[in-house]
Amino acid sequence: MPRLSVSWNAAEEKLRAIAQNFGQTHQLVDDSEQVLLELGLAGENGLTQAGNDYYFARFVLEDEVATAQVLSSVLKAQPSVNAFCERLWGKGEIAVVGAKNLIKQIHHDTDETSASRWLELLNKGRILVHNRNNPRIRVLYNPSELVAPDEDAQRERAKAHVISPDTPYGNLLALRELIRAARGSIRWYEQHLPPKVLEVLYREVDGSKVSTIRLLSGPANITPNAKEEFKRFRKDMGGRSVTAEWRVLTRKAAQEIHGRFFISEGLARNVPPLNSILMGSTDEILPSEIRADDFDQWWMRGEDIATVTPGT
Repeated sequence: MPRLSVSWNAAEEKLRAIAQNFGQTHQLVDDSEQVLLELGLAGENGLTQAGNDYYFARFVLEDEVATAQVLSSVLKAQPSVNAFCERLWGKGEIAVVGAKNLIKQIHHDTDETSASRWLELLNKGRILVHNRNNPRIRVLYNPSELVAPDEDAQRERAKAHVISPDTPYGNLLALRELIRAARGSIRWYEQHLPPKVLEVLYREVDGSKVSTIRLLSGPANITPNAKEEFKRFRKDMGGRSVTAEWRVLTRKAAQEIHGRFFISEGLARNVPPLNSILMGSTDEILPSEIRADDFDQWWMRGEDIATVTPGT
């Protein structure tokens, strides 16, 4: 969820200016353009398809309904918007101050003005109902509505989740949906990755969609039992045509990597510790800038779990 450092009116005016630039290459430099870029309405060479759709609805047709529909689609593609709505869907009316606090938590930003602008923008996109004269909001969009499995997996790529102690089932479901959205390969790094990860993967990985699993960790939880459990897991996954590997970094190398990451084709997330998800501690599953190439560099430094001496 990008910081809204300008009003939406200012962002709209910038969008119109870019559209009327007659296709000339436009450098994205100021705050208004940065907002458009992060929302996917503009790119390095001008407006995106979504940006052109918005321009046509807003400034050509001057159709409020069509404009709201385009904006709604743009907002639903924002992982942080999905995290916000998932957390508040079905909660009825929520105090504006509480909604702003959730935005600040998800965005890791205490900017009051940006949080207020986000509520106004979500209202424009019919994602929620917000009236300045009413100190409460109500979320209209349910990002977890039941859809076909393939569509659900595709949606997960635009989702983020807030992990909370009062939604233990939802926390586990968020993890399951993340794994179900994986395609081609799974790369999972956590310094203190517990053997419990094997149970979760065994239950959710579809061999027709995932062919490779690479787990990477530090040495903390590598015990003789963990090694034997992985050996059995790898054999069973091979029966599903899935190649499973677990490499272990030295304690020093693992401490140099800050964060925990789940990466698949077209999907990269910062994830809480697995045990935190299972126990329901407050945390988030949010988009990550870490990519497969980064993971693979760490991977090359790891040692196969089968040859690791426990306790080292």
